[in-house]
Amino acid sequence: MTFPGPRQLPFPPGSGWGEGRLLQDVKGEILEEWKRRVRSAANGLGFVRTEPALARFAPNLVDRIIFAGEEVSGEVLIPSARFIEGCTISEAVRELSLLRSTVQRVAARAGIKLSSHMVELVHHEIDQAIAEITAEIHRVASMQRALREEDEDRMRLALEAAKVGTWEFRPQTGELTWDARCKELWGLPQHLEASYEAFVCGIHPEDRARVEAIVQHTLDPRNGGTYHIEYRAIGLDGGEEKWVACQGKVFFDPHGRAERFIGTVLDVTERRREADFRERFVGMLGHDLRQPLSVVSFASETLSKQGLQRDSGELVRRIGRSADRMDRMIRDLLDFARGRQGGGIPIARKPLDLHELMQHLVDEIATVNPRRKIQLAVDGDGRGCWDPDRITQVFQNLLGNAVTYGKSDEPIFVVMVEEGAHLDVSITNYGPPIPESDRGMIFSPYRRGGRGRAAERAPRGLGLGLYIAQEIVRAHGGSLEVTSDRDTGTTFTVLLPRGHAG
Repeated sequence: MTFPGPRQLPFPPGSGWGEGRLLQDVKGEILEEWKRRVRSAANGLGFVRTEPALARFAPNLVDRIIFAGEEVSGEVLIPSARFIEGCTISEAVRELSLLRSTVQRVAARAGIKLSSHMVELVHHEIDQAIAEITAEIHRVASMQRALREEDEDRMRLALEAAKVGTWEFRPQTGELTWDARCKELWGLPQHLEASYEAFVCGIHPEDRARVEAIVQHTLDPRNGGTYHIEYRAIGLDGGEEKWVACQGKVFFDPHGRAERFIGTVLDVTERRREADFRERFVGMLGHDLRQPLSVVSFASETLSKQGLQRDSGELVRRIGRSADRMDRMIRDLLDFARGRQGGGIPIARKPLDLHELMQHLVDEIATVNPRRKIQLAVDGDGRGCWDPDRITQVFQNLLGNAVTYGKSDEPIFVVMVEEGAHLDVSITNYGPPIPESDRGMIFSPYRRGGRGRAAERAPRGLGLGLYIAQEIVRAHGGSLEVTSDRDTGTTFTVLLPRGHAG
């Protein structure tokens, strides 16, 4: 930046030359009182500011007044963007007007009598600052507008290349705006306006209730306002069924009302078709493998009863153990296929005492792992209606993970608490914490634990255990969540409604 030379004062040098030096001793008082007055004025207008917008510029401006008339280089004349970031012109004028009166008020209180020349100089410097800041705000705004337009052009080109549609919904007015890609996906002619009713009509009938429920959930400020969903769309012309992935964000006003809901939509039909094919293949493979595996299991069991020699008997037992492990993996594959294709894992509810089941599972694991300490605490009634086999599968998985990943010299805590119509079950171990980057994906299929050396002890499965456990809990109308840090350990919490036999 090129700085100007000495400033031209509004009056010729003479009496009052250097008079501003008298204000040097009260500079701090001027700035503090000015800040208080700015905050008070902002609060009166409904704004909340901890600092004035021009807090970083004001000290330099007061120096301009103090040293007026002296041979200064003028390095503080032009405000840079860093001094006025986020400041509007009206805000700048309001704050500088308050500084004008504050200088005179503090000077009078300190017994400093300002000459007419000095008062004129204060007005001149403040007016000059208003002009400079107004020009700078205009310059910064123009530059930001140009950059924003350039960014918008780049974003538009990127969205067009990726065939991503964009939309905006105004919940308070019901106004819905679609770009050309959204209209194309829904089969809406480009010259027609979109509407929420058109959006709903273009959703596959079997998915409409689910989509509308998630939209309403997202519009509730208590739920964070983040929207992510995949569903089937048939369009307004009843054309070919397609899968779309939508993401969005809700912006709320100060009263918590949904003001703007913006987002994107992407056609993911091909990806879903490929995923469906893979999952059907996995299901068929698992089903077809069960028959030859049952033959292997039957043969190993038969041979083990025939009094074989020691070495031969051990080989047969190894075959049996391997066959059991393969059977568990195949069952996981079939459960995974059912969960992904059939709308969830089927369950058969029966009366069950969950406290008794958990005690049995804890005793069973303690027998296999005699050096591990498992503490079970129960409170309230543990009776309800659940699928015994499926619930056993859930807690076997969670307890097995606690043994695998928990420190061998630290106990595992199992706490079961009655919460009205629900049972709250938490299982805590004190092993290495789950990395924060993994926590969001830990219930995703084909994910294995990765907690240091503990992971080396983990059985090498398919990484479906936690995914299937969560699907089973969801099938019971419950939830499965995890928290993990070094101080409080890793805790899996299962919330299960008691349900009823059916």
